[in-house]
Order: sequence, then C-alpha cells, then structure tokens
Amino acid sequence: MSVGSLQRALVAEYEQPQSEIQQVCAVGEEGALVRLAEEVKLYSVTEGLKWSVPIVKDSVLSMAIHDQKQLVVGRTAGSIGLCSLESGQVETPIGHRYQMQCFLPIGQKQLLSGPGARREGQFGKWDYSIKAWNLSRKAVYSSLEGHTAQVNKLVCLDHPRIASSSVDGTVRIWNHLESSQLHSLQAHLASITGIGFFNGNRQLATASTDQSMLLWDVERDARLGAFKAESAHTAPINDLAVKEHRILTGADEPTLKLWDSRTVSQITKLEFEAGAQIPSAQYLGAHHILAAIQAPSPAPDRFVILDDRRLT
Repeated sequence: MSVGSLQRALVAEYEQPQSEIQQVCAVGEEGALVRLAEEVKLYSVTEGLKWSVPIVKDSVLSMAIHDQKQLVVGRTAGSIGLCSLESGQVETPIGHRYQMQCFLPIGQKQLLSGPGARREGQFGKWDYSIKAWNLSRKAVYSSLEGHTAQVNKLVCLDHPRIASSSVDGTVRIWNHLESSQLHSLQAHLASITGIGFFNGNRQLATASTDQSMLLWDVERDARLGAFKAESAHTAPINDLAVKEHRILTGADEPTLKLWDSRTVSQITKLEFEAGAQIPSAQYLGAHHILAAIQAPSPAPDRFVILDDRRLT
C-alpha cells in the first residue's frame, strides 16, 4: 500500500514530543495505553487523552491490563505498580527482585510475569523462570521453569493453558495451575518477539528478530508453513497480533504488514516515512489497529489509530 492509503485508514494520530514511544496496548473497545520511557498515557478513540501518569523514580519496562480495571506496570528498578484505569491513580507498588519483561493477568488476584535476566548471587545460576503472583498477598506462589533466556511474551490460550516465548527461540505451552510444561517448540534460531493463536487456539503464529514469521500446529508440535520470503520483513520483527485469520506485524523498518493465515501470504502493507520503526502494534476492538511509530530524529515519535476496514 502507498502512503496515500495510510492517510485513508488513519483515524487519529498523537505525537509524543521529547519521549521515546515503546509500547501500545488495547483497553476494551475504545481505549489505548501508550508506554513511554518514564510515563504511561491513556487515550480514547473518541475523546483523546484521558490521563497521564509520570513514572519518575525508574523507567517503565512493561505493562498489561488487569481485569479491564487496572494497569499493571513493571519497572526496571524492581517493582510492580498497579494503576486505576479510571483515574490514573497509582496504588502502593509491589516490591520484588525481578525486572519484568511481560505480564499476563490470569484472574482477579493472580498475575504471571516473564522476567529479564536475573542471577542468584554473584556466581549463582541465571533465573529465567516465569513467576506466578498473588496480588493480594504481594508474593510469588509458584514458578514455571524451562526457558534458558529472557521471556518476551506471555499469552493465554484457555484456562489453565498459557504460552510463553523467549530469546532462547522457543515457545512453551504450560498448565500454570499445575506448574507443568505441556509442549515445547524450537520455533526460531533467534529471539521470538511475537506469538498469537488462531483457529480455535489450535494453531500458532510466531515472529522473530530473524525477520521470519512461521505457523505451527500446537497439538502436534509441528510447523505448518512460513510466510513467503518475497513479502517478509527485511528487519527484526518487534510485535505480532492476531485477529481471526489476520496477523499484524511491526518491525525495525517503516512498514506495518497485514497477513492471511489461511493462505500464508501478505494481504497488504502500510508504509511510513523512511527511517521509521514500529516497536509495537495491536488490534483494538472490532475494527481498529494501534501502532507505535518511532520516527527518525528530529521528528517526534507518535502512535496512530487505524481503521482496518479501509486497508484493503
């Protein structure tokens, strides 16, 4: 697609001057959370900016939505912050020893976290286990062990099954209630940065910094196919989102791509200005797409809301 087609699909655009945009996250049908280095903002598709929460003591490393009522924020210095989505008011943080790369809320009072690198003492082993938290008690109650490097993504299949992807190139399926591993896929030779399920959670799409995107049969631990090389990204892929048979990807290049899992091919692409990168892209509600755009200097970073009905 051309830049002109991008303008046709554009619903709203919000610049973020003097701050690097790192992640976008959908909230219900109309809300969009934007994670900056030291700030989190909530926007409405129809109303614009609703609130902004500065994180002044240490940088925001990750975020997720809990029960459509709370924002969960992971900080680099080691704490979980809980923030009301209605008011933006930050509750008392939960202290811990782990830098959290990703979150997955699994109930009203439970949360899974994927850690960054953490070593037990100066000469101890590296700990890459996924932690299960009781938010009421503010404590870890179990761990999922198996990954050999940092965990990047956590997604829910169906209770109690969850999936994780890692820098170690694997996707692992878990029963988080039993703390047991059900499946392991050696999906890529490089870090896996995006995972998404479709076809009744029986099939899986994975994206990687190796620039490839693959399809898998979860139950058979088998690869179904790879997206065509002639339409693949030419830079590391940063994010992946799935909606029915459509797959959305953003990468370290100025293109946002839309794929069809049924034909294992590209549907269309949106082109941004030369030098731009897309660190995060997600579906919002029935027909909207969120995308974070890191613009080349001196232009400000921004995020856009697109109408996917105008893409094709």
